[in-house]
Amino acid sequence: MTAGVGTALWAAPEVFMAKKYNDRADVYSLGVVLSELDTCAIPFADQAIGKNGKLDGMAVIKLVTQKRAKPTFSESCPAPVLELAMLCLDYEPGNRPSAADVVQLIQSQIKPALEAY
Repeated sequence: MTAGVGTALWAAPEVFMAKKYNDRADVYSLGVVLSELDTCAIPFADQAIGKNGKLDGMAVIKLVTQKRAKPTFSESCPAPVLELAMLCLDYEPGNRPSAADVVQLIQSQIKPALEAY
């Protein structure tokens, strides 16, 4: 895939770098969504503030493609959720889990942890 579709704050680094990408780009986006669900805030809102005091999407793209920014998580984020998110947010697509791996991690680690929560 090389269409370059996606919304800046949720798109994987390889999408912005005009590299070929695959389903691992969607796994990256899942990591961003997990951050959003955890913090109840727009991803990167605390990291890329423009001169007008608002989130600067271009600054986010620059930081992400330079491997200098990942979405933040709260201190109360359950450890298994944070661990999955960090795997999903790896800058290198080949290091991210596959969709099947994500399902397995949710079933084996996150679901039991949240049930105990």
